[in-house]
Amino acid sequence: MRSVEMEFPKAFPNLALSSEAGELMERARVSRIAVNQAKNRMRVYITSDNWIKKEYIYEVEDAIASQIFDNAGMEVKVVERFRLSNQYNPKNFYRLYRTSMLLELKQVSPLLHQTFLHVKLDFGKDGQISVELPDTMISRDREGDIVDYLDKVFAERAGFTNVHFVTSYAGREEGKTFADEDEKIANRVREVVKKNERRREKAAEENEKQKKLSNAAEKTYRQQKSFISNDPNVILGKSFEGEPVPIETLGEDPCLSAVIRVCEDKVPRSAEAKALLRTCQDLFAEYA
Repeated sequence: MRSVEMEFPKAFPNLALSSEAGELMERARVSRIAVNQAKNRMRVYITSDNWIKKEYIYEVEDAIASQIFDNAGMEVKVVERFRLSNQYNPKNFYRLYRTSMLLELKQVSPLLHQTFLHVKLDFGKDGQISVELPDTMISRDREGDIVDYLDKVFAERAGFTNVHFVTSYAGREEGKTFADEDEKIANRVREVVKKNERRREKAAEENEKQKKLSNAAEKTYRQQKSFISNDPNVILGKSFEGEPVPIETLGEDPCLSAVIRVCEDKVPRSAEAKALLRTCQDLFAEYA
């Protein structure tokens, strides 16, 4: 069953466009309008007997989104189809439409746009189009994307259904400029990779440092804990054997001062430690 088409001005009345875009859209027809389930994307399918510059298609998309769906967050995409007369063939159409193709590629993929700037097309017999690409890493990686885009433009959009594409690569000298761009991109990728590796190494070093600090803190805690013991023969974390030695046998006052300093510096401030410290101070006062 053939779909019913509506004139574009009737489908979108009172749409404010530039004179050039408005004149072209007056002769265009809307074949279908589709909206996704979330109602935030709209596809407007149009047909025209004239080819339309891509800049005018973008103007129509913006006008529908801003004037009809103001502040509604609607993304509008116009899908155009041309029904060209016999005066057009793939070669002269490409000469007229190439600027629009470059504009579209720049919007869709800057990398493809940059690649396509260096693509050469040769139009042969029986719909064959020879596609010469610069001999670079990016061109070889994106060859399929470029051919798919060309097929979309020539076969689907412009109606040249008999076209087919044969790819080849230019010599290294011709592709030298673009190859330099490839090398710059590759260098940037390598720099990013190295930067990420350095960041991971630094994070690992920080983790190891934190682990060492934690181990040192645990060791200090255990050492401090060892000063406290219920064993009366353990003093300052060490066990002593034999009979106690009277403190007066330690010598003159400097020794007693040394004992007090040791008590103050190394004995933790527990009840047992404070008692020991007071004993040292009392003895020092007695012999002073």
